[in-house]
Amino acid sequence: MLTNPAVNGSTIDINKSIDSQIHKAKPQDFQPISILGKGSFGEVYLVEKDLMEYYAMKVLQKEKILGNNYIKYALTERNVLSYTQHPFIV
Repeated sequence: MLTNPAVNGSTIDINKSIDSQIHKAKPQDFQPISILGKGSFGEVYLVEKDLMEYYAMKVLQKEKILGNNYIKYALTERNVLSYTQHPFIV
């Protein structure tokens, strides 16, 4: 919380206003265009978000990950990508 003395000592919750502006991407926000490739436990698709914003979306098949015990590999990939700061990685 921050207090702004210029506004009669009122408080502003900065975290709340920032969180309300952030939109977390969901699979429903994207339209598939074509398949780019297939791997051992998933496929990568070219997808479009809004107009002319293209991304690659990896879709993992839960049955293949659990059946072949690839959980460790899938989680490692997710963790690495979540720490990566790049405009092409959402």
